[in-house]
Amino acid sequence: VPGPSIPTVYPPSAFPGVRFVPVLTGYAPLDIDRLHGGKPMRERSILIGYRGRRIGYWYGDLGQEKLHIGQRMKAICDARRLKTDIAWEESDRIYGNWFEFLGNCRATLGTESGANIFDFDGELALAVQRAQYANPDVTYEEIRTQYLKDREGEVVMNQVSPKIFEAIAMRTALVLFEGHYSGVVQPGVHFLALKKDFSNVDEIL
Repeated sequence: VPGPSIPTVYPPSAFPGVRFVPVLTGYAPLDIDRLHGGKPMRERSILIGYRGRRIGYWYGDLGQEKLHIGQRMKAICDARRLKTDIAWEESDRIYGNWFEFLGNCRATLGTESGANIFDFDGELALAVQRAQYANPDVTYEEIRTQYLKDREGEVVMNQVSPKIFEAIAMRTALVLFEGHYSGVVQPGVHFLALKKDFSNVDEIL
């Protein structure tokens, strides 16, 4: 939990005398520095590789960005006949040879992780699931209007993802939605900042 949101998530009155220290979302391999860094750029056959994921609507806008960035970029690149390997279904997940995949991509996509809607008691997720069960075709925009719009941003949980470190270890360029990324990486220095409306996608490509 980022510093400014700690009192909201962990009220001092409920945790007297406890000091909370923000940390990065870990789980990058401890031996990540031993990776060979992927193929030389000229030998990489994929321009942009990415694996997103469909996650529950109750995670809000930040959660949906993982899907949105892949869908939009794939459509743009397909229209230009650029070779990508971008997917977001569970059947497309990569297990066991993820670093080899990254090492064959010139660039990968990324968004901030986390959720800026904090469902303290689980009631929000339950309400959204009930709405989806009643109408399987309901869109995220409809769910957002009915259940989420007043909850977005009540807790700021934007975080850097371990995927960022994995891509860096494989020397794969980062094309990331604009964001803070826990202050770890900076736009124009460590990553290419893609606007969320894709208005600068020509420049990025």
